[in-house]
Parts: sequence; structure tokens; C-alpha cells
Amino acid sequence: MAVFARNSFLIVNAAGEVVGDDATDWMRQPNSIRTRTVSEALGVRDGPSREKLMRALARAINEQARSVILLGDAFDERRMVTVRPAREGGRAAISCVDLDAGVSLLRPADVIELFDLSRAEAEIAIQLTRGASLAEVADQRGVQHETVRGQVKTVLRKVGVANQKQLAAILTQIGAALLTTQPLPETAA
Repeated sequence: MAVFARNSFLIVNAAGEVVGDDATDWMRQPNSIRTRTVSEALGVRDGPSREKLMRALARAINEQARSVILLGDAFDERRMVTVRPAREGGRAAISCVDLDAGVSLLRPADVIELFDLSRAEAEIAIQLTRGASLAEVADQRGVQHETVRGQVKTVLRKVGVANQKQLAAILTQIGAALLTTQPLPETAA
């Protein structure tokens, strides 16, 4: 799990050391006080993910190329990391987005208001976005599979999308937008 704030970025040197960020003027801090690696800052613990991150870092610094990589394999720890060349030579800017955190913030009231859905339709849309199947939703709600299927068709029409994949994409974006309006939790370094 990332240990730096969402909607922030890190400045990293070629050795993989964090030398600055958007919240603190690390450039003026003595290195002995603030030196940590980008892997530590992002909470990357496994070797393959660390290697992927370091390859993207080298590409940004050496080739002036942007990379987008996915880190984490658990549902609640998937992150999209963007690595791009920084303005200062020999450095890269890294930003990180938690792909699943926003979905956990979705509430039926948010979806009802945006798309004029019924409470049941909003709950079903959120369950599908969180990865539930139609059968699982039907079982959980205690209704027939065809009932849920009909409600999903209504949701798709009201939201203006053609399929469940597009619905999940829209609601994931809404969840990500909600992330930017939530207070940040305290994190341990």
C-alpha cells in the first residue's frame, strides 16, 4: 500500500532515492534525514514489482520516456504508477493512483443523484463495479437472476452505457473523483 498521500508525486533520482515531493521541500533537507527509496515510499515489497518500477525509472531518466505500470496483485492494493521525466535532468517524477480505493468509497446516494437511479439499481451497480456477478447479486438480494438482469439493463440505459464493463469504468472514475474529496488517512512511514 502506498505510504505517501494520494494526488501527490515524488521526485526520484537515478539511484531510486526520493529527493523531493509536492508537499515538502525535500531539496533543502539534509539527505541523511530524508533519504528513502521509491520502493519504500510506494510500499513495494516484492522483487518483480521493484524491478518493474526501476525499469520504468531508468526509462524515464535515460530515454526521456513516460511509463505507466501496475503494481500489486491483491484487489485492495492495485495501483497505477506513472513514471515520467522530471524537469531536472537525471530525475523522474512518479505519481501513484490506488485503482480500487475509490470504488470502496462509492455510496448508493452518490450514484442515485448522478444518474437518477432507484436505491436498488444503485446498489446493484456498485456491487457489479466491485466485482460481483449477476448470480452473486441475485443471491445476496434474495431475488431471481432475471430480476437483477432486468434492473441492470435499466441501469445501463440510465447511465448511458452499453455494457457492464463500461458501467464499471464510469463508476470507477466517479470513485476516483471521490478520493480527491475525502480527507487523507494518517499513514505510517
